[in-house]
Amino acid sequence: MENTLVFLLLLLCSFSSAHEDRDKKKEIQPFLSDIHAALRVMTAALAEHKVKIEQLQTLNQ
Repeated sequence: MENTLVFLLLLLCSFSSAHEDRDKKKEIQPFLSDIHAALRVMTAALAEHKVKIEQLQTLNQ
């Protein structure tokens, strides 16, 4: 009887932790999309700065 009870408790704990893992994965996804959006903005700004530097270098020659 005690073995069955312990087994059921372990089974319940494993289900609850699996459910929490799925919730954590759902929470992480928006953060990844935010990071990708920030990287796109930074890449565009870097490209713009490179063009401005090239223009300034040609003006100074």
